[in-house]
Parts: sequence; C-alpha cells; structure tokens
Amino acid sequence: MELNGEGRISGKRPTIMVTNDDGIDAHGLRALVRVLVSTNLYDVRVCAPDSEKSAVSHSIIWSRPLTAQRVEIDGAEAYAVSGTPADCTGLGLSEALFPSLPDLVLSGINVGSNCGYNMKYGDINVNDLAAQACLPIIDGIINAIKNKTNPKKCFLNIDLPTDIANHKGYKLTTQGKSLTKMGWIQVEKEAQRVKMLSTMSMETDSGVISDNNTTSAHHHSQDSRLFKRDVSSLRNMVVEEGTDLHFLQEGFITVTPIGALSQIRILTLIILLQCVFNLGLHFHPLDPLTPQEINKTSFIVKKSHLGTLKDLTFHYLDLEEPNKTHVLQWLSSKKPPQPPRRRSLVVVRAAGQTYELIIDLTSGKIGSSRIYTGHGFPSFTFIELFKASKLPLTFPSFKKSILDRSLNISEVSCIPFSVGWYEETITRREVKASCFYRDGSVNVFTRPIEGITITIDVDSMKVVKYSDRFIKPIPDKEGNDFRTKHKPFPFSCNVSDTGFKILGNKIKWANWKFHVGFTARAGITISTASVLDTRTKRFRRVMYRGHLSETFVPYMDPTYDWYFRTFMDIGEFGFGRSAVNLQPLIDCPQNAAFLDGYVAGPDGTAQQMSNVMCVFEKNGYSASFRHTEINVPGQVITSGEADISLVVRMVATLGNYDYIVDWEFKKNGAIRVGVDLTGVLEVKATSYTSNEQITENTYGTLVAKNTIAINHDHYLTYYLDLDIDGNGNSLVKAKLKTVRVTDVHNKTSSPRKSYWTVVKETAKTEADGRVRLGSEPVELLIVNPQKKTKIGNTVGYRLIPEHLPVTSLLTDDDYPEIRASYTKYPVWVTAYNRSEKWAGGFYSDRSRGDDGLAVWSSRNREIENKDIVMWYNVGFHHIPYQEDFPVMPTLHGGFTLRPSNFFDNDPLIASGVDKSDL
Repeated sequence: MELNGEGRISGKRPTIMVTNDDGIDAHGLRALVRVLVSTNLYDVRVCAPDSEKSAVSHSIIWSRPLTAQRVEIDGAEAYAVSGTPADCTGLGLSEALFPSLPDLVLSGINVGSNCGYNMKYGDINVNDLAAQACLPIIDGIINAIKNKTNPKKCFLNIDLPTDIANHKGYKLTTQGKSLTKMGWIQVEKEAQRVKMLSTMSMETDSGVISDNNTTSAHHHSQDSRLFKRDVSSLRNMVVEEGTDLHFLQEGFITVTPIGALSQIRILTLIILLQCVFNLGLHFHPLDPLTPQEINKTSFIVKKSHLGTLKDLTFHYLDLEEPNKTHVLQWLSSKKPPQPPRRRSLVVVRAAGQTYELIIDLTSGKIGSSRIYTGHGFPSFTFIELFKASKLPLTFPSFKKSILDRSLNISEVSCIPFSVGWYEETITRREVKASCFYRDGSVNVFTRPIEGITITIDVDSMKVVKYSDRFIKPIPDKEGNDFRTKHKPFPFSCNVSDTGFKILGNKIKWANWKFHVGFTARAGITISTASVLDTRTKRFRRVMYRGHLSETFVPYMDPTYDWYFRTFMDIGEFGFGRSAVNLQPLIDCPQNAAFLDGYVAGPDGTAQQMSNVMCVFEKNGYSASFRHTEINVPGQVITSGEADISLVVRMVATLGNYDYIVDWEFKKNGAIRVGVDLTGVLEVKATSYTSNEQITENTYGTLVAKNTIAINHDHYLTYYLDLDIDGNGNSLVKAKLKTVRVTDVHNKTSSPRKSYWTVVKETAKTEADGRVRLGSEPVELLIVNPQKKTKIGNTVGYRLIPEHLPVTSLLTDDDYPEIRASYTKYPVWVTAYNRSEKWAGGFYSDRSRGDDGLAVWSSRNREIENKDIVMWYNVGFHHIPYQEDFPVMPTLHGGFTLRPSNFFDNDPLIASGVDKSDL
C-alpha cells in the first residue's frame, strides 16, 4: 500500500489504484477490486501486469513500447500492461493512462511477502475475506488523506495470516531482519523443475530472466544441468520477537511501514493506524452494518435477477441479527471463537412486488429469497415521499383549486401522509397529500389549505383520487414563527472524574459497559448492557437489547379529511431515517461525543447520517444519595454523592413532531429511559376566530384565530430484552394488599387496625404478562429465580413508570386500534423470539393487525424462568392548549429500570471503577 494522497479529496469519491506482481488475473487482485467496488465508496482503477511477474517486480523495460490493453472488470477502469510491476505502477501514476493521480495505491493482494522478507508462496487462501480484512485500514488511510493528516510518500506492508476468518486483530509492527535465504539444488529430471512463475517475459535489455515455458536445446544436451530454488531453510528460520512475522504467526494482521520515515511521521502513522486497529479489535457481533457491508449487500442484490426488474428500490437493509446464543458465547469467551457470520436482511420492491432476502456477507451470496405476499407494505423511502410531495403541484385539478383560492402555487408545500387500513381491499401503496400555504412563513404546518385531499399511488406515482370539498380561511402567518431570539447558553459535559470511553460501538462509563448501534428503523439501539458488581469485581448482565419498537399517533378527528391520520411512524417512515443532525448547545452539550449512523438509500447505497447520536455525562444537580446524621454524640455527619449519569441521545423529526430519545445510565445500576415530545401542532383551518362562535364538535382546541389543534395520542413502544443475570427470567407482580389487624383486643398487641403487605405472583404464561397498571398498587419485577443475594433474596430489576400509564381509549373494533392493539396494555411480557421485534408488525404500512405484539402474545407461551422480553408503552393523551402554539414546550415521559435485590447493598457505596479496557 502506497500513501500517495496530498489531501486533494473534496466532494468526489476517493480514487484507489490497484496493481500487483501476480498479474491482472490473479485471484488476490480480483478479490480486492471486487470488494472495493462493492463498497461503492471509491473510484477504482487497475493497472497490473498482463501475466505473473513477481520475480521481476523492481525491473523496468526500456527497449520497446508497452501495451496497455483495456480489460473488463466490473466497476473498475482496468488495464493489463505488457511490462513489469514497476512499469505498471509508474504508468498508472504518470497521468498518461489515467486522467489524474490516485489518492491511494494498493499493491496486491499478492501471494507471499514483499522485498524477499519471509517470502513463501502458495500457503495463503487469497479470497474476498482477505480483501475485506484490509478495508478498515484502507478506510482509515483514506479518511486521513481527507483530513490531511496522513504521512506522505510512504509504504505500508500488510500481511494476512492463513486463517483470516479468525484473525486476532491488527498489529502495527516493524520489519524483521531475517531475510529468507534461498539456495539452489540440482535435480535430475525435467519434472523436478518447479516453475515458480507461470509466465515470464524475456527482456534482454533490462536484464530480466526469461521463461516462456519453452525448453532450449541446451536443456537436453549432455552438458546441461537442471536446478531449482531451495526454500527449505524457511522451516529453521529464527523469527525475531515483536516483528511482522512474529505477530503474523500468532494470527494477527500486521501492518509494517517501509521506507525512511521521520520520527514525527512514524508517530503520526502509529496514531492513525491505532485508531483503525481499535475499531477492528473492538468488533461486536451486533455492530450495525458498515457502509461497506451496506454497499456490498446492494451490489449482490443488484447482480441477482432482481437487478433486471423494473423500479428496484431498497426499503429495508439491516443486520440480520445473529443467534442470541452464539452472540453470548462469543462475548463470554476469553478466547472468542469465530464470530457469528455477518448477514444482512433486505426488503426491496421491484415490478410491483415485495422481496425479502438474506445476504451472507462472508460468502457474498444470497442465502434466501422470497416474495412477500402477506398484508402490509414496507416503509416509504425518502425519494417516494419527496416525489409524492411534488406531484400535486403539477396536477391540473389541484392547480385550479389553488387558483380558485387566489393563492400562489409557488408558495404551496404538500406533505404525504400514510393512510392506514379501513377494511377495504388493498391493491396498491398509497399516501394522501395535504397541502399548506407558506407565503413567507417557516411554520408550514400552521397554515393548512383545508378541504383538499389528494390520494397518490406511490408505485406508479400518479394521483388516483382527488377531492376539493370546501374552502376555509388560511390561518394568519403573523405570530406563528417558532424560531427563538435567544442565543444558546454554553454548557459542557464530562463532569465526573471517570469520563467515558467509546471504542467502536462499545461504551464504558463508571460501572457500566454496553453497546450502542443505529438503524434506519429504530434509531438508537442499546445492546449487551452489563453493570459492575464491586463485590465480585465482575460485570453482570442486565439487558441484551433495547430500542424503540413502534410509535402510534392517532388523531381524534373522524371527518373525511382527517380520519386516516393514524400514524405508525417507525414502521411507515423509520425513526432512524428521520433522525436529525444534533446541534451543540441545543440538543447536546458542546463537548459531547457525537456519533454518526449509516442507512441504505433507496438505491441501496450507504448514506452517512452525521451527528445523529450524542453521548455525554449529565449532572442532575441533585443527590444520588445523601444523609445527615445528628445522633452521634458531638458530631454532625453529612455524606452524599452527586447525581451524575451518562446519556445517549438522538432526536427524530417526523413531520410536525420532534422526539428526543434518551437512554440514561446511572451509577446506582438503574437505566432511565426518557422521551421528550416537542415540535409544532398539526392543525386544521376553521372559520372560527373565538370560542364563543363554536357550535359544533371541532375535535380539538382553538389555539389561534382560524386554527384548531386536533386532539391526539402518542404511544411509544419500547422493546426491552432484559437478561437479569442470565436468560432464565420471570415476571413477578408484587401486589400491595391491605391487611386487617385481628388481635386488636390483645393487651400486648398494637393499637393499629390495618397495614399493607406484599403478595408476590409469578406470571406463568403470556396472558399473565399483559398488565394494566393503575387499577391496583403493584410493582413489576423481572427476576432471575435461579440467582440469589448472599442473604437469599431473588435478584431482579423493577419497572418504575414516570407517570400514570396511558392506554388507548379507542374501541376494540375501530380499525386503527385493530392495527395497534398493543396499546391496550402498558406492559406486555412475551417469550423471546429473534424475529419478534416490531410491535406493529414488520410491515406496518396498511397493516391489518394480523402480525405484531398482540398476535404473538395471544399464543400464550410460557414465560416463567424463560428468556423473556418486556414491552412498555410510554403514552400521552394530548389535549392541545394555547401555550402549545406556535411551538410546543417539551412534554416528558418515560420509565426507569432499577435494580431490586440485584446487589448485596447500595452500589454507590465504595463503588470501584473498573479500569480495564472494554
């Protein structure tokens, strides 16, 4: 690998040139090019010898012109050159063959090592896996070139161990001094003459030895003798400790700088590569798909028969979650076995049908493929929604309606809404567009053009139904600007003495370690969260996986223009796809750690979403605990600890609403999950300007002149795969029961007549796991019946809602409620099933309620001492008020998972912080 970049990359994709010694048809070169192309991140060029010339790599040809023959390699501009490897590199960098210099030159993958060091041919299986192992290094170098932090004009030698699949990580090494000593031995027969090279060109002027697979007359004369290379001395070679070959033999991928680098450049290179290696060494089986994996998945799908179909569009592309047992085995092993195979789950639409595929990213093959024929459709893509928003502006009937209202169509914005299901026969994917008149206002949702409904077929992108039923005055734009005049107040994080570490997708802080991910559908995902037990000095499992599963936002206006507004945002649009770029001093402290996410675009290519998550320490400006003791003679003793926690945050904007989602980890072992609702209200235009004029049901509140904010609900359903000290868990209902004192007439008894006690019930089946809260005093615990504290209590965590749980008030036979019947209970506990993650079903758009949480729970599986999942609904009945206009102050909801007999005492007392690496 040659670092040739001069910091020129800006906007365009980086250019990588691939050459080698083994020839343009070598498996290593083809694998490397194939993997680079599949990432869709680079412009790939190839300039390589037309045949195997590894023995003459440093020679050059002077005597004749070279031929550069165009070669077809998918996704790359490639030439086979009738010269030596040195000729190919020089030609490729000359700007005579290609129009510009590449940013990076890759020489290989070659069989063997460079410069004669440790040279040994034929003992490595060169394939796509080897090329993929090099990608983190290539990406790191390219990023350094972009940031102008890379060393200039130096070489890196990358050596791959034979067992690439189980490599131990990356090592920055020095080059060993033990050259392979190749001798010669005489052989008696022609068959013993081993051809080390398949074809070699004779170039007398350059002094290159020839071998054209022909035998001269001298070979058969009595005076001729046959010799072959003797590399047997490799078996007895002394390997210097700490060098490239030493770590290579131990199973590491080694990266060795070659050439005269200054100490400063070496230090720069070490820092650069260490960052890359950290990411590789801290791989986690639940890591989100990388941009390379997303693009590789897309590449494989497009190369299949689906690539020939009309309108191929990617609607879902995510990690196919590995088997939980395999993940836990991998995480618990001191010497991890081979990681679970990386697979991607893909949903595409093509030729009017929905296809589900599983792609094996290791083999690069489609593992399974089927056409989905059930109810519901995959989520909408941004391009579909964008096109649907623009379609009305060119529709003649709509243009006439706008003209009839004396409005300027250039000031009109249309927003497509999902339509739900109302027992009709569904034959197409549809949205209904509602339109708004900006006229200089930035608060678009406050100025609806009432009375017009436009139904759009998303697949054909045509208007299939148009209605203009009435005209209402458009609300005034004065006073509806939501922008603040106040400057952000500067504030910082990292307020404790421990700080936090982020390595790859793993985070460690205080007594917590966990994995964070980001997906297009759920947004933030928290995985394998464990808390340190200072008594045993080991981390104990709390939660295997947690994320938002679905949202349900039904508006309470049953009229023709509004009845369909019953949104299931996560399944229909995607919470992660709707994530916004977080703003320092508004969304997060100015020195928070900001993290990016990657999603697949409609064409399947990876799209970077910058700064969609932030991590910071939060000072709650309260006490985690405190006490003042005045009963020790002569002393007043006060002690306590500040309430400092670690927050992982994202913000998703779905139409008019903004959702601020927090996962907050506390030193007392608790996990606090919160969501803040803000944004602007969804309103309808009306002729009313005051409450005294209203003579009919308006289904909401008059919040401004000509403006009614409609009543509605919000339900955010959380998926919580709790593994309290292991997989075997149970749901326990700790009910508080009033007890009468029966022996009040006994002279030695208490005068009290009643007290309450705790009666514990363990849920046996999923029917017992559906819980309504608020009707009786009860605490819900997830316990591990096989684990006890030292004094014999069952270890567990309890659920603490932050306000009285809200459940749906819609009737069971109402169609939105049929689709979202999981909102009838705030708490559900089900048996773990890897495929059951989305409360509203996998295909939410136009679903019919025949898939999802309520259906799974109806199977009534056993949940006692089993691997179980808790689902919790954070609900809001939102009656709008005038203070919610023109922008709504934040409304908070959430819950806490708090240890309950999990520790032997308060973990805040003498809580040691584990200093080991993640």
